[in-house]
Amino acid sequence: MKLMGNKWRWICLPFTQAIQLISKISGTENKSVSMYSPRKMNLSQSILCVFVLLIVTAPLSVAQQERESNGQALVWDGVYTEAQAMRGRDVYEGACGFCHGFRLDGAADDPDMRSAPPLARAKFLRDWEGRSLAVLFELTRTTMPEGNPNSLTDAEYADVIAYMLSVSRIPAGDDELLPELQSLARIVIQQQE
Repeated sequence: MKLMGNKWRWICLPFTQAIQLISKISGTENKSVSMYSPRKMNLSQSILCVFVLLIVTAPLSVAQQERESNGQALVWDGVYTEAQAMRGRDVYEGACGFCHGFRLDGAADDPDMRSAPPLARAKFLRDWEGRSLAVLFELTRTTMPEGNPNSLTDAEYADVIAYMLSVSRIPAGDDELLPELQSLARIVIQQQE
């Protein structure tokens, strides 16, 4: 009888060394279990592997439940629409792109200008990890465009943020990102899990 299907064998692969060590310590070492071939695990080793997987993945689901009970969401939860991101692209190209670059990477289009912080992709997500979109919205609204802050409407600032998320390959959803601090404070920036 096969206890585990092929997909479960490869999920448990990283744990086979731990199983070998536990087996060795307990005196029930199974020489047929190797780091590269988890096919010959006995029943107790298979159960241990599943148990370890549950322990390793439990904190992730607990964190998600806590976020949901607090009314929080991640940027990965579809917090803007594609249409909003397209409007944001138009605003970005007019008000932001000259300094932050057409790729949102912080490299100014004019080589004589100093570089600016990146507004998308891995570096942006890493730099803003754990902060809410409310913080990003307020900073953007009160400081950008440089030399003319607060010159866009709140909706336009929200649209630009939606565009930034879109360029970062964060999926769109069904609801637009609202330009309300209370709503934005519930959405946390996080790198992809």
